[in-house]
Order: sequence, then structure tokens, then C-alpha cells
Amino acid sequence: CLHCPEPSRRRVVKILVGGALTAMGLPGEARGEDFDVLVGSLDELPPGAVKSAKYHGMPILLIHTDKTVEVLSAICTHEGCTVAWDGAKKRILCPCHGGQYDIRGKVLAGPPPAPLIQLPVKVEAGKIYVVE
Repeated sequence: CLHCPEPSRRRVVKILVGGALTAMGLPGEARGEDFDVLVGSLDELPPGAVKSAKYHGMPILLIHTDKTVEVLSAICTHEGCTVAWDGAKKRILCPCHGGQYDIRGKVLAGPPPAPLIQLPVKVEAGKIYVVE
């Protein structure tokens, strides 16, 4: 829709998470408004590492830079293929149509129209959570 506002990343995450939880049989009122989902631990993700994981069945990338831990959707914004980290090239690559992203999910090359979706993250007691 040309006149509809573009949804925020937070709204997209809520839609994705809400749909996944609804598919699992949890109605909205039973889920509550805020929750954290464990997706990894710092023991498995040393600084400089990138690891694939799942978030309610959706492929994600856990990224531990020198300063932060980030979680990106591993769904290419072009046509929905699953992207993967290429350590040799230091890029996130889409195998379908040649899309390339930097370590923060910004488009570097190819047809993707937008960066990868960054999910809100919290690190607590060495555990990595996606926060809703």
C-alpha cells in the first residue's frame, strides 16, 4: 500500500513472534506482553564469532562483536531465503540470488531491498535472549 506507513522493526518482530506462538497454540492473552526467549550463551559464542540458531523456528544469526551481542533474522529481505555467515569473506551471504550483507545486516550487494531485521537482545548471566 503506497499510503500505509512502513511497519517498525519492533512491529515486525511482534508479528513474527505472535504468529509463531499462536501456531504453537498459545493465545495472545496467555502469552503476556513481555517475555524473553533464550537463544544461546556466551560460552558458545566467543568475541568475533557468528553462530546460526533458531528463534521460534525462524533462522537467526547470533553475532558477538568486540563490544556487543546482536541477533539478526537470517531471512533474506529479497525473497525469504535463509542467509549464512561466510567467515572467509566476512559477509552474510544469500545463496539464492547473490545478496550480501555486512556483519550488522546492512546490504552490501545484490537484490535485497532492505537490511536484515535486527531483533532486540539482552545478555544476562552469560545467556543470550531475544526480548519482546
